[in-house]
Order: sequence, then C-alpha cells, then structure tokens
Amino acid sequence: MDVIQHPASTMILCISPAGDLLVPGSATFNERIGYQNPDFDIGDYAVRNMGFVAVSRIGTDVYKLRFRPELLSGKAVEAMTRFIAVRDARTIELEVFTDSWRSEIHPNDHTAAQRIYQLCAAPPATQNRSRQRFEVTPLAIETATGDFGNPMKPIFQKWRISSGKFDDTTLPFVMRYGLSLRLTIVAAKTRSSPLCFQFVSDEVKLFDAPTKNTLVGRPILDQPDKEFANWIAPHYDEAVQAGTSRLDVIGATVAKPGGGQRRISYERMLLPWRHGQDGIIVTSTVVMLSTERESLANDNKPRLVSSK
Repeated sequence: MDVIQHPASTMILCISPAGDLLVPGSATFNERIGYQNPDFDIGDYAVRNMGFVAVSRIGTDVYKLRFRPELLSGKAVEAMTRFIAVRDARTIELEVFTDSWRSEIHPNDHTAAQRIYQLCAAPPATQNRSRQRFEVTPLAIETATGDFGNPMKPIFQKWRISSGKFDDTTLPFVMRYGLSLRLTIVAAKTRSSPLCFQFVSDEVKLFDAPTKNTLVGRPILDQPDKEFANWIAPHYDEAVQAGTSRLDVIGATVAKPGGGQRRISYERMLLPWRHGQDGIIVTSTVVMLSTERESLANDNKPRLVSSK
C-alpha cells in the first residue's frame, strides 16, 4: 500500500449511513444532517462524526472515498463497494481515519473492495467484548468547543458569554443556529424541585411523537424506560450542583415505547443555566454517532459492530 498526497479535492457526492447517494449542499443532504443553513463545513463534519462517506473525483481516473471505518454502517459499506464497482476510474484512493487521517491507493478492482471490507471489519477483540447496557465516557469540553465544525460549539459560547443565564435571547439564538432539533430542555422552579421536560430533542429518537407530547411538563424520571431514566437523571443533577458544563459520549440500549430495544451512541453536552430569580434550566445538546451496526449481506463477510 502506498501513502499518497493529492491536491485538495471537492466532494461531489456523499453516502449516508442508510446507503443513499446525496448531493452535498442540497436541501435533502442538509435535512438528513439536521441543518438547513449550516455555517460550517457540514460535509466534513458528517464524515468525521456521523458515519457518512465523502466521494470526490481527482482527475479522470481517480475517485477518493473519505470515511471513518468505526462509524460506518453495513449499508454504507455496501453502497461504497457498489459505487466503485460501476465506475470507470482505474484508481481508488481511501482516506481513512483511525488514530489520524491517512491515505492509501488501490486499483479499482476486487483489491479496493476487499480493502474497504478489511478496514470496516471489527477485530475479534471488539466483537467478543461484553458491553454494559448503559455506558458513559466523559470527554474534555475542548473536544467540542475547540472544533469550529462542531454544532455544539455555538450554544456553549452563548452559555459562557451570558454567564449561564437563560433569558429572552437564548431560544432565538438556538433557532438561528439550527440547534432546536438537537436540544432537550429540562427545568425546575428551584434547585430543590424536580427537573421536568420542557422540550424534547428529535435527534436521538428515543420516543415516538405521542410519547414526546406526553413528556412535556413531567419529571425526567418519568420516561418509558425507567432503568434508563434512573441512570441518566443523576447526570443532570450533577451538572446543576456543579454549575459547570459536561460533555460525554453516551452508549445505551433503550427500550422503545412500542416494544423492543435500540442501541444508540451519541455525544451529549449538558449546560446548567440560571432562569429568573430561583429557576434552573439544563440544556442537553446531542450529536448522534451511531445506532447498532448491521451485519453485511452474509455471514462470510466481516461483521460490523456498534461504534464508540
């Protein structure tokens, strides 16, 4: 394998976790990402954080695929291999993130497809590792605030500049930056009162629409999956008591209201705000990382597992 350097290229297509081919900058693409008017490089962010694949053409005979193997779904892997199989380019460059970004070049034949499967297959140690139903991994707040492309950065800046005071300018700010779909808001009249839902995010999709509507005004412990509620509620209480921001990766297997379970992984930023004379508000801003990965078409192909 050769490490190569190419001049900067422009993304012409993007492969979604569902295996769809999307045009960067189109309304459909922005809607799938969750932003209609992003003010940052949303294509690059989707590749680095959401399991998308960027497709670029370099000259007449080279396609470049840029992706993070650990975030890719089985459908995205299959879509990648189908894409290159029907293209007339002689060469495929794979720009891949493991511990850092690196590039390698392969002929556009079975070699490139096999390398994609190899990169995206989970190592045996990962396949056999047991995992808990609920997991939380703390992150340094700089992980989000130091990255211009991170959509959580604006609300953190607003919180810091306003010294943690939630006022009439906060929600318009959230709307202007397109954060409303990523935001859950809980509030309490005093520090000793229970935190209750005021607004529930669509991003993680823990609840169906009827359940979301019934949650507003109810304590955060009053959720369909009581074990998940009892596990996650102390995170909010700790943020209130400490009065500081908190950034985590959440991995959880949550019972769905209609039956069954769903494994989800997402980044979550908790920010405690003062409201009025004694009121408390906590905002939870989330970026979805992955759902449970699917196995590829048959058992002879590498099995994909959930991301970290």
